[in-house]
Order: sequence, then C-alpha cells, then structure tokens
Amino acid sequence: MSQDQAAAGQAKPAEESAEDGEKKQQDEAAEEQPRQEAWAARRDLIAHGPDFVSTLVARDQFGQTGGTHYGDQHFHFGGRAATPRTLSGPIPPSEIKELEGVFRGCRSFDEAFERLRDDRLVILSGGRETGRRSAALMLLHRLGTGRMRSLDPPVSFPALSDQVDTSAGYVLCDLPVGRNRPLRESQLLALREHVEGTKAFLVITVEPSAALGDLPYVRWEPPSAEEMLYAHVTPATGQSAWPGLLGLTAVREFLTRHHRPEEIRQFALRLVAHHRGEIDEARLAAWGETAVATQVARWLTEEKPELRDKAFLVSLAVFDKGPYAVTAELADGLFERLHRIQHPELAPAVPVFGSSREDRLRLAHADGYVTAEVTEWGPLEGRFCARFRDERTAPMLLEEVWNLHPSARPAFAEWVRKLADDRRPLVRTRAASAAALLAKADLSSAMAHLVEPLGGRP
Repeated sequence: MSQDQAAAGQAKPAEESAEDGEKKQQDEAAEEQPRQEAWAARRDLIAHGPDFVSTLVARDQFGQTGGTHYGDQHFHFGGRAATPRTLSGPIPPSEIKELEGVFRGCRSFDEAFERLRDDRLVILSGGRETGRRSAALMLLHRLGTGRMRSLDPPVSFPALSDQVDTSAGYVLCDLPVGRNRPLRESQLLALREHVEGTKAFLVITVEPSAALGDLPYVRWEPPSAEEMLYAHVTPATGQSAWPGLLGLTAVREFLTRHHRPEEIRQFALRLVAHHRGEIDEARLAAWGETAVATQVARWLTEEKPELRDKAFLVSLAVFDKGPYAVTAELADGLFERLHRIQHPELAPAVPVFGSSREDRLRLAHADGYVTAEVTEWGPLEGRFCARFRDERTAPMLLEEVWNLHPSARPAFAEWVRKLADDRRPLVRTRAASAAALLAKADLSSAMAHLVEPLGGRP
C-alpha cells in the first residue's frame, strides 16, 4: 500500500466523525428550537407567501392574476349584508280544533288570559311536558285570534320584534333565559310596545328556572289529572258513564300517579276502548306500567334532559326515598364518569350553585318531603328526602341503564363500586342493593363488574 493510500484511509474516518458530530449538533439544535405556533404560521403564510403560491386562506384576497379562476367568486358592494330573518310558521287550524274539544282551563290559565287581554303579551313559566304550549294556543284562541303563528327563539331578544309584523297571534316556546342571557325590563317593554302597535298577541313560554327577576309572568300549573282525563273521555262516552269509569281500580291507580298530558290522552283512548268492550280491565291496568317504561326510555334516549340531569335520575333511582342532598351530591360523581366517556376531550364542569331542587324533582316526577333519617346515632329529624311518585320507576330505570345502554356500564359500575367504599352506611347499603338488582337483571355482567369486585373487599 502506498503512502498516499494510507493517508487517505486515515483521513476518511476523521471526515466521517466530523460529519457525524455536525449532524448530531444540528439534530440537537432542531430539538431545542420550539415549534412555530399554528396561528403564527398562518400569519406568516399570508404575509410572506410568494405570488406563485395559492394559499387558499379563508380571508379577504385582493387582486387576481393568471387569467384563470376556479371555484365561486363573490363581489359585495356597499355595507354589511343583512342577517337573514327567521320566519314564523302558521299553526294548522286542525290542531286548534282538536285541542279545543279537550282542553280544560284552570286558575293559572284564567290569570294568563286576563294579562294577555290587557297587555297583549304574557310569559308562561312552566315545566316541560305540562301542557304549556297547549295553554298558549288556547289563550290565543279564546281571545278570538284567527291566525296563529309559531316563532323560533331569536338569536337576541330585541330581534324578536322583526318577526312580529302582522296582527296575528304568536307563540314563542322555550325562550332561553338565563344568567348568561338575561331578559331585561327595557327589552320587554319595547317588545310590548311593538306588539301593541301591530295589534298582535304574543305568548312566550319559559322554563321554571328562567332568570326573570322582577319581570311579570304567570306560573303555569296544569289542571288535575282527573279533570284532563274527564275532558278526553266524556265526549266519547257521555257524562253518565263517567262515574262508573272513575270507580274502576285501574283508573283510580292511574290517577294516584303523576302523568304527562300526553300519557293521560293515551290512557283515555284505552279507557274509551274498555267502555266499548274492546279491551278488558287487565289490559287497561297493564298500560300504566307501559307508560312508566316509555317515560324512562325518553329520559335516557332523548337530548333533553342533559347528561347531568340524567345522572341525577339514575342517582335518585339508587337513593329513592333517601336524603335529597346525598342523592344530588353523589349524582355529580356519576356525571363526571359519564362525561369522560361521552366527551373524553373535555373536562367535566359541575355548576356549584346552578341547580334548582324543585326543577329537578319536577323533571324526575318525584316528590320531596321532610322526615326522620335513621342513623347510627339515632333518628335525625327534619331531613328533606325525595322519592319517585311511581314506585316502579326506580327499578325500571336501573335495569334500563344496565341492559339497554351498555356504553354507560363502565362509568355506572365504577360509580357503584365507589359508593361501596363510602363511610356512610346508607350509601354502602344502597350500593349493595343496586348491585343485587342488576344481578337479577343480568347476572353474568353484574358478577363481573360488581358482585365479585365488591365481594373481595374487606
């Protein structure tokens, strides 16, 4: 080997070592350099992009070259484009005619009627599924309003005046009013002045929890279930048959429980069928359980109530006839677990003072009462407890959650296991009772998720 070849062989490893060292320094520098933020990259792309690069950035682009344009091209001259107006829709006269034959008035209806007649505007505050929309329609009908139109909730309350533009009767259902979207007295007075100017009538319905402050409103309380059932049944059977139908065991049991107006209407159809001899009393009585199952399914499958309220319903099923404070406290833990499954990218937020006890009990078709709580230190008087009005609701709700909504099982099972570790005997006992009920509904899954984990604890 010549001296030149030997020198070249020694120089090559040295060069490779130098290159490796330089590459390592570049890699380390790249790792230390922070990545550019996305918004900064977008800004730089707009400010410093060359002319031959089509950025397709969603912002105003001034000027065009090249002679060829792909896609839509919009030119707008003048001021800001007007926001599209939300149009009202007509209410079919057939709906009013059908409602007129079965609607029953009450004290709150009479109060709302007088206020609407004098002020041309009234706010009805009532719970969902209490017939408040039907009451709004009948208020307008009793005033002799020929044309009725339904409004969508506006983006802002002042924009509502643009929709009330003719001398008709208007109904606005479920106006969102809260602490973040308050309804101010000046806005209501301006709307009332506009309604009077157009010679229209307007009925607005809101939730009982709406932040109305000192604004005038009427609290909607529907007629009794017996009055509504009477109004649906007697047009088909005659008044003479009513006392005998009212004395049926199935009817008496039905009236002892809380039911939505729609459920009363459905039961009335079956009661008329029984009067005609089409069904027997056993089938009539069985419909009550069907109504409970339908209500439970609606709670769990529909968009409303919200997830936090659904968690409260499940917690109330576990702690039925227990202290309300315990039920609500532990319901938040179930809500957090369910929220992590439904929205894993978001942290669950629990409003500390955002829930009304009365609204929650109304949603759950439950009653609150003051009684004595049994504790290891003796009975404690004056505890506010809550219970479902229909005793079939609690077990049916738990079985529905466990068997028909398997996506909720991991959160529900973890929550029950957490209850079993609670220091309060009431909570531990209810956790064991819930596990036993679910084992009856689905033994194998309950054993795996609940019974065996709980049985292995000290």
